[in-house]
Amino acid sequence: MSVSKIVREIWEQPDNARTDKLKPVKKLESAHKKKKIRVLKPSDIINKQRSIYEFTGAFFESFGNPERHARWFITGPSFSGKSSFVFTLCDYLTQHGIVDYNNHEEAGGDAQTVADKLQKHVAEENRSKIRLYKAPIESDTHETFLERLMKKGSADFAVLDSVQHAEMNRSQYLHITGKLSNPAKAKA
Repeated sequence: MSVSKIVREIWEQPDNARTDKLKPVKKLESAHKKKKIRVLKPSDIINKQRSIYEFTGAFFESFGNPERHARWFITGPSFSGKSSFVFTLCDYLTQHGIVDYNNHEEAGGDAQTVADKLQKHVAEENRSKIRLYKAPIESDTHETFLERLMKKGSADFAVLDSVQHAEMNRSQYLHITGKLSNPAKAKA
């Protein structure tokens, strides 16, 4: 019997007969009790104690004082200056700690274009605070990006250039950034 014929038969019956044939949909019961959402008052947000970086100059004008464990996603068309901007940002961030730059885009970080950007955008005295490498996102044989960053004494800042070239999927991105940008879960 076709679906349309069954629907027609049910529809043509009186209302009470129609409802008797329709089975009630059971509400799915979750196996666990759902967590309640946390409701904040404006004063909770304003008065929260935060760990921040004290930015100055053009970086303060552009970003204010960002919180530690923040995540930034820089995007734009090819050849629009993203990498140049990121190297300039890395140079500035060396005032606050060590920067790990996981480069999947430009020959794993040792291309001439990277050398040119380092010379142009990173002060010579800050270059020792930037570590460039190409670490996999997932691997059974090599140390991964997250494993390296979770070690005690690892970098204070992590750059991945680029998500697309590292072939990182949404789940991997959320896992890594969730681990690194959550102060309660981050490295010791």
